[in-house]
Amino acid sequence: MERSHELGCGRRRIDSGGGSATKRFELPGAKATYLPDRPFVVSHYALDARLDFDAHRIEGTARLAISTRRPLRTLKLDAVGLEVTKVTHRGSREPLEAAFSTTDRELTIEAPAPVSAGESFDLEIAYATRPQRGLYFVGPDSQFPNKPRQAWTQGQDEDARAWFPCLDRPGDRATFELRATVPAPLEVFSNGVLAESHEGAKTRTFHWKMERAIPPYLATLVAGEFSKLEDRWEDIPLRFLVPKGREEEAKLSFSPTKDMLAFFSEWTGVRYPWPRYDQVCVEDFIFGGMENTTQTTLTLRTLHDARAHEDFQSDMLVAHELAHQWFGDLVTCKDWAHGWLNEGFATYAEALWKERSEGDDAYLHYSFGTVEEYLEEFDTRYSRPIVQRTYHAPIDIFDRHLYEKGGSVLHYLRFLLGEDDLRASIKHYLEKHREKPVETVDFQRAIQETTGRDLERFFDEHVLGRGHASLKLAFEHDEERKLAKLTIEQTQDPSSARDVFHLELGLSLWISGKREAHRLQLEERKQTFHFPAEKRPDWVALDPGGWALVSLDISELPESMHVLALEKDEDPITRIRAARALGKKATPKAIEALRRAVSEDRFWGVSFEAATALGTIKTESARRSLEDGLGRATHAKVRRAIVKALGEFLRDEAAASAVLSVLEGDRTWLVEAEAAKSLGRIRSERSLALLEKTLERRESWNDVIRQGAIDGLAALRDPRALPVVSRWTAYGKDTATRAAAARALGSLADTGGETTRKDALDRLSELTRDKELRVKIAAVAGLETTGDSRALSPLDVASSRDSDGRVRRLARESAARLREGTEGGARVLKLREDLDQSREDARKVKDRLERLEAIIETKLPKDGPVSGLPGREPRV
Repeated sequence: MERSHELGCGRRRIDSGGGSATKRFELPGAKATYLPDRPFVVSHYALDARLDFDAHRIEGTARLAISTRRPLRTLKLDAVGLEVTKVTHRGSREPLEAAFSTTDRELTIEAPAPVSAGESFDLEIAYATRPQRGLYFVGPDSQFPNKPRQAWTQGQDEDARAWFPCLDRPGDRATFELRATVPAPLEVFSNGVLAESHEGAKTRTFHWKMERAIPPYLATLVAGEFSKLEDRWEDIPLRFLVPKGREEEAKLSFSPTKDMLAFFSEWTGVRYPWPRYDQVCVEDFIFGGMENTTQTTLTLRTLHDARAHEDFQSDMLVAHELAHQWFGDLVTCKDWAHGWLNEGFATYAEALWKERSEGDDAYLHYSFGTVEEYLEEFDTRYSRPIVQRTYHAPIDIFDRHLYEKGGSVLHYLRFLLGEDDLRASIKHYLEKHREKPVETVDFQRAIQETTGRDLERFFDEHVLGRGHASLKLAFEHDEERKLAKLTIEQTQDPSSARDVFHLELGLSLWISGKREAHRLQLEERKQTFHFPAEKRPDWVALDPGGWALVSLDISELPESMHVLALEKDEDPITRIRAARALGKKATPKAIEALRRAVSEDRFWGVSFEAATALGTIKTESARRSLEDGLGRATHAKVRRAIVKALGEFLRDEAAASAVLSVLEGDRTWLVEAEAAKSLGRIRSERSLALLEKTLERRESWNDVIRQGAIDGLAALRDPRALPVVSRWTAYGKDTATRAAAARALGSLADTGGETTRKDALDRLSELTRDKELRVKIAAVAGLETTGDSRALSPLDVASSRDSDGRVRRLARESAARLREGTEGGARVLKLREDLDQSREDARKVKDRLERLEAIIETKLPKDGPVSGLPGREPRV
């Protein structure tokens, strides 16, 4: 399952040198969760259902094939909100009606007679429900009269129970068949193969069969009218189901699917294991994608046009969900505590496809970004082990620890084991546990059985333990003894991670243009290493490639090393780290090195980082370097980084003009959207009127330019923007645009008087009860941002009553932070404003110093400093 479908490069740049999370993941009321006893097994589900689109209701029967493991009289099934009307026991004798009772969570059935261990029988359950979860009905209304009628399911994590009675745990597998009747001309799509279909007077019935066992959360039903595009990989039929009229976008979005099937079959050593593979895009989907066995459901927002394609591709979403057909579907975590075996592996598969489709640099860059997404969550939210049993609901742990940290563990294992041994271990793991539930220890043992490597300590530290190593690197060269001395200190806070991690790291020493490669073993909090070096190394690179699951501080290395590393190192991650370090140095030499990297580096990811670093410097020469890069940049993501960096130049009219030129005419949607954001962040006198105009007039793919304009209005911090933004929270606008407006309301709430503040709070409170999930999540964030104690009441209601676990979790976190300091959000905004002003003052000082240095430079004689002026050292 893809948690959300990020638009753009999907990577957030952060600095995590030595930072630590101050919050624990476990919130009050969370409990350790373990699997219940299973005295019986369900081996088959057969559903016969009729869908009522007017009433948003499903009605029918579920027939379950049961076999007992021990004597019993009572059977309990997971069932949420089901109106059960009859239960029939079908055994070796005539059918008998069984007594039953229901709660809001369970269906309890009393067998007509005691049942012996090893006995098999069927239970036929007649039921109906208007589901709140699990099965969703979509259709036209007054604001969206052209929205098509659809129904679709979403079972993960534990929502299959909301549309049919089952044993709803990922480790419980059964074969599955669905006979569904819908109004004509709709069609139904489900797991497995279509056994039959027939037409009634006004209805159509479809019978699907999945003859190999799957967990209930992977059972799927999609009903609607779709255009079907077909392809094939070897003997596996492929289909892409999209709304009519969007076929060309489907080709852009899904054309690599066939190559991905071939690649993942090759890389894992296990051929694609199912009889077909469909991808269906549905309206209002609540995740990015869901890997139902043989048929993935995807958000409609992944479809994109040619103008978007330069800066956005569906490849990562498609690769993630396809990889789940091996990791999650073929082998499935036994319970959600071990969910990284599904999601971490699928996240790593994204990087593997990057490598196959775009090359080594793209793989390393994507994997580095994956580590950083985890580090951001660690720094800003909480620290927890990847394997986590204590939560309110399983959806709580579907976070960046499960996905990104899990994927980063596999990336690091590739460095430690080598690619061949990692692939052999994964092949053994898949084959040994094919169509079975797995725990983390099963993967650990597969590695040991394949390679002989005992990685118990590695798994204890990186998977079962919290946090990661924060490393600080220092360097010296002993000219007399001809030694290079490197000191590596682990600086992580022991309250959020273990005191010492045992790490294996790569090291590159570059001396006279030649590279010396070393592998280091870290076993202590602080270690020093010595290497023979006749000459002072030109530069050093710890962890080249960014393989290790660490944060790294290289700020103490000399500027000259960063300049050379950025210009000459072969590794993109070393160059990225050098660019960031130079952004903190902020000297003329640093700016010049970054300017060249923006325009001349051979990999776009490094140019992206160099532009970002120039934005942190904020001097006139840095701005001119960005403007120069904007005129030269051909890669859309580099242009986007430059435009974003120009947004750092507060009240700089030259920067505003550069950004405005992009807003009025870039060739990609997302670069223009970034320009709208930056125009607000600059806070030019022209910003408000231009952003209002953009908001009212600019149509774009997925409405991204309007969302950029709303983000810009929020950054503008002008009270006149608040009523403008509030209008765009109305139902009937694009969902993502409404969400952006809700977040902006929180940012702008304190810019006016008490009346406008209360109006913003009241509107955000209403939006926590909105029918659109993304809007509710944004409203929760907006309420926290206000920093107002009056936000606690709607947050508490959302945390206890909302039907979606993600809303409940985020509301609990927001309320907890507000209670720690109810004016926290407002204080943060005030501090940001003060910081912006301080940065603006510092920029002016830097500009004056640069001009002074330029004047002095012109007056210096060629053979040395002016008499009476000391030689100037580079500023640090």
